[in-house]
Amino acid sequence: MRVMERVIAMTERRLLNDRGRPYFDLDFYAINKRGDWAGACCYQGSRYAVADASGARLVESAYLFKREERPTGKPISGTMNAR
Repeated sequence: MRVMERVIAMTERRLLNDRGRPYFDLDFYAINKRGDWAGACCYQGSRYAVADASGARLVESAYLFKREERPTGKPISGTMNAR
């Protein structure tokens, strides 16, 4: 999460709304040698696939902002907005 916060903090102002929320989403996935895994995203609602001894399934990602906090309105030039 700290990496995601840093990416947002270093983002050009034109890509953020007036509350500092990005017009784009970020998804990070991590796994270590022991097989521990995690996923994180900017906005609530992202999922990722996992397959282990318990079987295959989709897992909700940790998130920084609630879905309602995603900026809406006029798209910013050079970015993609999910609808």
